[in-house]
Amino acid sequence: MEYPKISIITPTFNRIEFLEECIVSVISQRYPNLEYIICDGGSKNEQLFNLFDKYSAFITSWDSIPDNGHAEAIRRGIDKSTGEIIGYLCSDDLLVDGALFKLAEYFNKNPKGDVFYGNTYTLGNSGNVVSEKRCFPFNKYSLFTSLPWSQPSLFWTKSAYEKAGKNFGGANFEFNIYEPNVDIVSRFQKSNCFFVFVPHFLSYDRRHDGTVTYVQNNKVRDISIKIIRRHHPFLANKYIYPLFKIVMQGYALIQYLKLQEFSYIITKIKTKTKSGEK
Repeated sequence: MEYPKISIITPTFNRIEFLEECIVSVISQRYPNLEYIICDGGSKNEQLFNLFDKYSAFITSWDSIPDNGHAEAIRRGIDKSTGEIIGYLCSDDLLVDGALFKLAEYFNKNPKGDVFYGNTYTLGNSGNVVSEKRCFPFNKYSLFTSLPWSQPSLFWTKSAYEKAGKNFGGANFEFNIYEPNVDIVSRFQKSNCFFVFVPHFLSYDRRHDGTVTYVQNNKVRDISIKIIRRHHPFLANKYIYPLFKIVMQGYALIQYLKLQEFSYIITKIKTKTKSGEK
């Protein structure tokens, strides 16, 4: 098996609680062609730097430079990276054991692949798995209504990033804090990148009281919709979007049925019923 070079970037800023667990989840992959870059936003917490020193033999490079948000740190890491495949893992998230080998396997099987994504476990405050995000083969329209991926399990090739115009977080860092991944995936889609679904769990997405996307869920959702409509103005029509959403929810259901994800479908329905969603 060939091992393409994979670059993983971890952005952090004064966050120590889960950082060591995140670092260990990356380096314990024992992937033979890994480039691991940590970009810190100018932390004053000496414990972070002690961790960097502790794992210095496994961290390719790290820096600590004041910035205005995590997208700026991620872009800095991407610009430094030299891997064929790029991904980023926030300091409270984890990779599943063997994730990078599975990613390499699907990269080798799909030489035309530009963007790769897989399933994700969601961890609660206590570190236990509380839910799952199961994906399905990409349809360019499903992006507009129900995000068919989860950020920690999303990876792309260096050539795809260049094709999409680079500039993670927006040309002027318009999406420096909220949903830069939605912007870059929207640009991948507009650039006709080829998406490859990896039907395996690749990461753990941790939801806790300090998670921006968890605490400010409504704001994050509104910004996601704003980003998608920015790239696809026709969706701004108040009549088109609701209809489109119904159609794509039906499409998603068909895909899950094809994948025989029956228990997952039932769980999703129960969750929506319990939360009062329609």
